[in-house]
Amino acid sequence: MIPCTAVRAAKNSVSYATGKKAMRHAMAESGITDPNEQAAFMAQMDHESAGFTRLEENLSYSPKQFIKMFGARAGISTEDETKAILSKGPEATGEAMYGGAWGARNLGNTEPGDGHKFRGRGYTQLSGRSNYEAAGKALGIDLVSNPDMAADPEVAAKVATWYWKSRPGLSEAAKNGDVTGVTKKINGGTNGLADRQAKTEKYLAEAISGSLTVEPAGSPSLSSAPADAVAVTQLRAAPSPAASTEAVAPAAANLVALPSLALVTNRAPIAPAAPAMASTPSIPAVPTPAVASIAEPAQPTRRSFFAR
Repeated sequence: MIPCTAVRAAKNSVSYATGKKAMRHAMAESGITDPNEQAAFMAQMDHESAGFTRLEENLSYSPKQFIKMFGARAGISTEDETKAILSKGPEATGEAMYGGAWGARNLGNTEPGDGHKFRGRGYTQLSGRSNYEAAGKALGIDLVSNPDMAADPEVAAKVATWYWKSRPGLSEAAKNGDVTGVTKKINGGTNGLADRQAKTEKYLAEAISGSLTVEPAGSPSLSSAPADAVAVTQLRAAPSPAASTEAVAPAAANLVALPSLALVTNRAPIAPAAPAMASTPSIPAVPTPAVASIAEPAQPTRRSFFAR
């Protein structure tokens, strides 16, 4: 188990760039490499977490909203009853939402206060003692003793991949490009289908270009993107420096999303050294510019996957 001190304090929200980076690394570690599956995973999690920015469930509800969403399970039906609960603060609100007989039966919340303690956190809004326990066991993290860790971006991304892989048929539907099928498995219906579809198409373009792929820790750095592999093969097969430049140029035309390779092809060809002349000095490596992430517009916070 990872101790609590191993993960930085969680925030209620983070930037799109921070969340996206955590998701890309979690995909690599969990073996999500198929472009269609990468696109579906990123699109669904983006949609559900307001662009990877929300890491903790919002427990603020109006009395009417609360009755509509949680009245039946909480055993309340009037606004006066609801106002009395909401006025006691988030602990009482969380317990009414996820505690009691409903919480024990559906989420494993068997102890007083479990409803609030194990409220929705992370990109999947992990909820309930039993789900925190299952995710923690799979990841080697003690989430039951330290539930706030589930709101850390890196841990939240790992929980998201665990959830994704544990859902029967989800990976297969994603690889087949079935956005509606994936949405039903995630949402229970088709809420927000148009946005999920648009995001899937956006992330598919990134996946095909290789920009969603990162190397797991300890892996060689030249085998991440399929396009990179083509360029590297051409470089290795070239018989001379001049031939290398000619071999890379055609591939670079198709690699607009890989600025580091484009920079290499823009160098002047290096002529072979004459036999009687001193060796040509090496050319310093050109640093690869960082690609800035573009912030996505915020979306309303969704309810937990686990409590729908």
